[in-house]
Amino acid sequence: MDHPTTGLTEAPSAPHQRPGRSLGSPEAPAVLATDALTWRIGEVAIVDGVSLQLHAGEFLGVIGPNGAGKTSLFNLISGLRAVTSGKVLLHGADITALAPHRRAQRGLGRTFQSSSVFGSLSVRENVRLAVQAHRGGSMALWRRAATYREVAQLADECLATVGLDARGEAVAGTLAHGEKRKLEIALLLAGDPSVLLLDEPMAGVSAEDVPELVEVIRDLTAHSGRSVLMVEHHMDVILELADRIAVMHHGALLACDTPDAVMANATVQEAYLGEGL
Repeated sequence: MDHPTTGLTEAPSAPHQRPGRSLGSPEAPAVLATDALTWRIGEVAIVDGVSLQLHAGEFLGVIGPNGAGKTSLFNLISGLRAVTSGKVLLHGADITALAPHRRAQRGLGRTFQSSSVFGSLSVRENVRLAVQAHRGGSMALWRRAATYREVAQLADECLATVGLDARGEAVAGTLAHGEKRKLEIALLLAGDPSVLLLDEPMAGVSAEDVPELVEVIRDLTAHSGRSVLMVEHHMDVILELADRIAVMHHGALLACDTPDAVMANATVQEAYLGEGL
């Protein structure tokens, strides 16, 4: 495990709530929901009847040991795997049968554990192409110059959001790993998603780069109203960012509650006895 010394042993000294937020309440609309979502390989349930709700503007963290089904859950939500049973709802609409790109068109964006950028292109070109792909069409000679300016402006806005505006001309392949993670988030923002799935964004990021990346991710909900579902092994990061925490164990949802409640949950404590997060 990434951090075997960070277990569910102590609750924070004060109730956890991000400043100015009262999210995750039953009254808030669910922008993303899974209903008894299940994926089986033969008789083995990799994801076992998971029902979750992500509310508008909420940050929901997903934790669990390796093999708990976290990334598999993301694969089902994003459409990379076909469900065995259950449903995925986005803004109240059933998207269970939609292809991944159709889900993206409806506002669902996702990053992956491994970095995926065009290494030979500049940072700005990476994001410009992502904006262009979202808007549709090509950079044809007969298109209005204003269209090019709009695409370039949106790309620059995405880079500024993640703090890479000064690195636009750098070759993407030369970026440090933490900067590549920021670029991946900028690529995600280029599609203007309302719901973001972040799969272990801190993976491979050096300890000194983690705080800055945490602030970038915090701003995804704090200033834009987007909703975030994030898998992460760094418990300190999850506790700092999340409004609620969902705990997965052997493919099933063990608990989903506020960070304080999850950290103090006896069932969670027992399940993770000897298993680092």
